[in-house]
Amino acid sequence: MVALASDDETAKRLFARDLEHLGFRVIEVTDEQEVFTEEEIAGFDGHLAANFRDFEPGKLTAWGTIHCYKGEGEA
Repeated sequence: MVALASDDETAKRLFARDLEHLGFRVIEVTDEQEVFTEEEIAGFDGHLAANFRDFEPGKLTAWGTIHCYKGEGEA
């Protein structure tokens, strides 16, 4: 995900807000990086780079490739 934010903590709050809105619970945000261009993002996620390029008006986050893992029981 990409967030338009002034600092890391604001970005993490935006990620959590948008994921929780969809019913997901955020456990941890890791490997955050500050980026400024589509080219920086394209190196690790082309889908995210395309969404970053076409940022939806009024939105503060953009989504890239989503990897999901299903577990059963307690983690």
